[in-house]
Amino acid sequence: MGSLGGTLHITKPTVTEKNMSEVQKAMTGLIATFHKYSGKEGDKFTLSKGELKDLLNNEMGDIFGKASDKAAIDKIFKDLDANKDNSVDFQEYITLVACLTMKHAKKIRIRKFTGEMKEREKEELNLSRGRNGRSGIHSIKCVSHPSAFTLSLLLSFTPSNITITMDQMSAIQSGMSLIIAAFHKYSEKEGNKYTLSKSELKDLLNNEMGDIFGKASDKGEIDKIFEGLDVNKDGSVDFQEYMNMITVITMLCNEFFMDDNPSK
Repeated sequence: MGSLGGTLHITKPTVTEKNMSEVQKAMTGLIATFHKYSGKEGDKFTLSKGELKDLLNNEMGDIFGKASDKAAIDKIFKDLDANKDNSVDFQEYITLVACLTMKHAKKIRIRKFTGEMKEREKEELNLSRGRNGRSGIHSIKCVSHPSAFTLSLLLSFTPSNITITMDQMSAIQSGMSLIIAAFHKYSEKEGNKYTLSKSELKDLLNNEMGDIFGKASDKGEIDKIFEGLDVNKDGSVDFQEYMNMITVITMLCNEFFMDDNPSK
């Protein structure tokens, strides 16, 4: 059993590939991709610089461009290696994925939002951005666990607007898309379509998380989970808070994987 936020507990999932939800498929794909590369050399539970380079080139599409330049891969590796142990562990890897997912989700939201705004509101949005046109969020922590990796790392990377189909996506790209789609599937049911109400979160947990939390039908249990996720205490769960949950659950599921596949 693992804990979420120090108070909420999850149990080891018992689903098979056949009956996985989209979110579970996404998390499974992210875990499998890490171990596909981490097992090639040295410690099978961390990525060396060479393994990270292969993962970025093969799984991240054009997000970072081709990481063939030594200086570029050195910088990315250094930025990801938060604990400075000369390797990238699963937490550092999944934090990267979480940050990229949040950045992509934000770009989608801005495109949808500006398409609905009046001209005056568009001008207000532009004024709220920095002089370089970027969002004012430069140092917000991507997830609420000890990693020091922040969104500022990603501000220098701008994915191109290449359209690819789901069957062309890598497991990481597909996972990010499924995680974003699942959030909006429930957030758009009532009220603010960019946040989850308590009832929307309940539906998401019951339909997408399988037996990880059990069935979140007990009011006391859903209240506890909602309170743990609502970090800014605004009475809703936004995408970053949702992504915090996905990140921590994926990390805990990876621990289950490592328990079942001990290092030799």
